Amino acid sequence: MIDINVTALEALGTLQRELAQKGIVLAIARANHLLQKMLKRSGLTERIGSEQLYPTVRTGVQALLERRARKPYTFGKRGKDSVYTHSSHV
Repeated sequence: MIDINVTALEALGTLQRELAQKGIVLAIARANHLLQKMLKRSGLTERIGSEQLYPTVRTGVQALLERRARKPYTFGKRGKDSVYTHSSHV
């Protein structure tokens, strides 16, 4: 993602809130310096958690898989320790 506007930041904030209500953690990979700056300025870095920002997709997936190994997902039960992964190129 090269650039993000206010509407996109609002949509990302809404997504984060909806996922959090379901116990799902939002993680972001490959955020460039400008995006990181905008996330921080908007307060999203604090809401998402800076530990959920990964330099590469590989490191993000690896961290989430390690987390899953420590706290396995129980089928049919969702909670804050559940891990779902999704990767897409924007």
